[in-house]
Amino acid sequence: MPKSPGVGAVALSASLAATPVQADMTAQDVWESWQQLTAEMGQTLEAEGERETPEGLVVSGITVTMDLPEGAIFAPLGDVTFVENTDGTVSIEVPDTYPVRVTGTGSDGEAFDLNLTIRQPDLALTALGDPQSPSYSYLAPEVGFRATELTVEGEPVDIELDV
Repeated sequence: MPKSPGVGAVALSASLAATPVQADMTAQDVWESWQQLTAEMGQTLEAEGERETPEGLVVSGITVTMDLPEGAIFAPLGDVTFVENTDGTVSIEVPDTYPVRVTGTGSDGEAFDLNLTIRQPDLALTALGDPQSPSYSYLAPEVGFRATELTVEGEPVDIELDV
């Protein structure tokens, strides 16, 4: 007597049909989402160049700038590599350290210039989910920053800040 697929096969088919299909994300999808996200946050994201590779995309000379009510932020990130993974996610390889410069006028009216170094050694950053609006998974043994130089009204100020 032939066996019919029965209720189990129908339930399996129904559950597969109800599972949303996750499209594979490309390196270009993630890079474009970075550009859109920074624009939405009022930042400017620029790059010197883009180069496709067999694994994904290398974006060179990335800088992020943001105007503030009383100043500005400038962060040259350097080169970022977007690697397409076989599971449909994209790994993002960023420098272990990068500088950030914050300039402005304090509440006392004095101009300041602060230089920081951001550190994130061995950061594992992965984009996943919807290619149009990815989520990000971050894993790092350390994330911090160190003030490297501060001037107020053009005069150097001693500063020790390492977080």
